[in-house]
Amino acid sequence: MNDKHLPFRFHTTPFADMWEKGFFHSKYEPSSEYRYVDTDRPGQAVNDDDWTYKFNEWGFRSAPFTDRSEFNVLISGCSLTVGIGVDYEYTWGQVLKTLLEQHLGKTVTVWNLAQGACSPDYTVRSIYTTIDLFKPDLVAVCWPAETRFELPSNDPSTPHVAKDYALNDLDYPKLLVREGWGDAQLQKNIIFLKMLCERHGAKLVHGPGDLTDFGIDPDVGGRDGAHPGKLWHKTFAELVFEHWQKT
Repeated sequence: MNDKHLPFRFHTTPFADMWEKGFFHSKYEPSSEYRYVDTDRPGQAVNDDDWTYKFNEWGFRSAPFTDRSEFNVLISGCSLTVGIGVDYEYTWGQVLKTLLEQHLGKTVTVWNLAQGACSPDYTVRSIYTTIDLFKPDLVAVCWPAETRFELPSNDPSTPHVAKDYALNDLDYPKLLVREGWGDAQLQKNIIFLKMLCERHGAKLVHGPGDLTDFGIDPDVGGRDGAHPGKLWHKTFAELVFEHWQKT
């Protein structure tokens, strides 16, 4: 285990290949374990809970992609779904796993494709490129902010790489700023994801927001003081579970 902080980095997927189907490496180091990542930094921690971030063979805070159970779930999103600020067992994906196992009386695997600072564009793309391989029974999404989107990086140190931008980034292409643009982008991604899951016979539950299945209040109770804490993750998982039961 590395006691140091894993520096924030952008994704490594070449923009030209970003829609190719197949597993892909995360921005986090494969098969690694770190005490702190992203906004969770030693000097900013609001408590000193003793846990670490463990990443699987592809660099995701997830069950190994080789795992498979009687019921399988594919989830994606941004740092909220990575679970920045909380122990792995308290992330909404793992709480959902427990709820499903208790309800179904079956083994459950949750594959988590989330990465910090990701966009709705990335969320849909990550599912599109892997759903044929995972063949999940359920897809669950916690949408990143609608003001985030993917474009080719203009950073000379990472040329031709897919990068997530936000409307308030200083390097945001000003010509693309239009009122309601973020909402339109999110709606496009939601429609795409619904069609994708329907085509593959996977149920979909997604939130939060007006265009989704449910809303949830924001929270900053995580270890880093910037991301949600255990109660938020528990509530989000319960909302996903409740809406899955209705589908």
